[in-house]
Amino acid sequence: MPGEETRVSRQARNGTLILGGGFGGAQVARLLGTAGATIVDPVGALLFTPLLPEVAAGALEPRRALVPLRTMCAHAEWVRGRAAGLDEARRVVTVETELGAIEIGYRRLVVALGSTARLLPIPGLAERAITLTSLGDAVHLRNHVLRRLEAAEADPTNATRQLTFLFVGAGYAGVEALSETRQLVEDALRHFPSLRDARPRWVLVEAGSAILAEVPDRLASYTARHLRHLGVDVLTSSRVRSVDAGAVTLADGRRVETETVVWTAGTTPRPAVRALGLPLDERGRIVVDSALRVEGRCDIWALGDNARVPNSATPLRPDPPTCQHAVRQARAVVRSMAGDATPYRYRSIGEGATLGRGRGIARVFGVHVRGRLGGLITRAYHVRVVPSRSRRWRIGADGLLSVVLRRDIVELDVGGSVSDRARSPSTAPSTEPAKAPTGTAQATTAGVDQVADGMLAPTISTAIAGGHASVLASTHLPGRGTERRRTNAWAPPSQGPIASPSPAPARTIHHQAGDAEDVAAVEDRLGSEPAAQPRPATSTVTST
Repeated sequence: MPGEETRVSRQARNGTLILGGGFGGAQVARLLGTAGATIVDPVGALLFTPLLPEVAAGALEPRRALVPLRTMCAHAEWVRGRAAGLDEARRVVTVETELGAIEIGYRRLVVALGSTARLLPIPGLAERAITLTSLGDAVHLRNHVLRRLEAAEADPTNATRQLTFLFVGAGYAGVEALSETRQLVEDALRHFPSLRDARPRWVLVEAGSAILAEVPDRLASYTARHLRHLGVDVLTSSRVRSVDAGAVTLADGRRVETETVVWTAGTTPRPAVRALGLPLDERGRIVVDSALRVEGRCDIWALGDNARVPNSATPLRPDPPTCQHAVRQARAVVRSMAGDATPYRYRSIGEGATLGRGRGIARVFGVHVRGRLGGLITRAYHVRVVPSRSRRWRIGADGLLSVVLRRDIVELDVGGSVSDRARSPSTAPSTEPAKAPTGTAQATTAGVDQVADGMLAPTISTAIAGGHASVLASTHLPGRGTERRRTNAWAPPSQGPIASPSPAPARTIHHQAGDAEDVAAVEDRLGSEPAAQPRPATSTVTST
């Protein structure tokens, strides 16, 4: 019928469609080498989540935590969008893009959609808590903490409440976020003369009997002692009953007056996973076999945070949702796609956590390390697994400078986190780009978090990827209050959401150690398949 909207169909490059560009999905595409694949992701960059606490504390520039998929997976094509449905009979996935819905066909499907914060049904939690799962969340937490210092300076009678910071969840994310944020506040207070005698209060709430349940008891006990020595109230076997305006009530009736609640108590697979109609366990994770094939399917694989992955090295428990395991699972998926059904097996070489001021804990090959050496080992591992040489150098340099120099108090004017805008749509910042003086460029004053969640047009994401954003610099001058200066960055418009239709260049990819054998096997078995020809960058057509 005239005017009827229809979906545009296209085929995934080389028949391999990957949903999600996180650690698992991006690593699968990288290991496929010149065989190629199509990645569906709303951002187009790998977010290095272990670095989010340091981004929040100003130890790292936000863009350091992102690695563009176009550079990491040079032979894969990227479609900006979100998976909205799966038709297994037709072997197509419906993808929502900025220009409308399209259908992408596949012969092999990999689901690596990742996870998001798991918010419990606690009154006031969803409306008032700050999560730490995206780049926007990290920047928002930093801005929020700095503004609490400003509020305490402006209203001394309520300074105690403004300077109380409560973190819920004492796993890696919670302990690192509290430690790094505490260092930010400690360094920032020297710019607030009227708060010189203030003593910020830090509270860490954990439902379990001990913090850091993932690490050996010896290191967990050391961390608890270290935090208590710094003045942190470590409350184990405690739960949050409600979150009100200006206070948190615990299950035992205690009430903590605070304006800051940071929720790091676990993650859950993204809602899009349920929309695919695949078999799930009680936690909403996709059920896979020992070769990471989805249960009952021969052409669909799943890995990472959205899958329950059995590990023959730890038969009593599935893999935890960590980047270290997702990278190893990707190798197993690539081998399985090439016909090798060897059961997945991986034993972790260790784990670690940073505790601020260059300190940390680490377990490497059974050896327990703590203090500055523990912090150095943890940071070295984080840098090593970043799949970009330039990013590794920049992260290393930022980390060194954060130890030698104090943190500054510059805010990124991003308009709040994604979760904040979802709670208060009426206060959401406009994503309409302002016109630049030149007439050909556009101002990028929207949030880093919007780019991280794929909510902005390519124009803005290009500017952020280049390291530019609208910056709100706050300078505290004695006797003159706070002087604010805004600087806008400019970026030229870019093209639509569909990847370039030109074929992948014939060039060599530099793989991580241990990847060469996997790549050779895949290219030998999959490389002979004809590459699918991408369709034009159009998402909707009108029939006549």
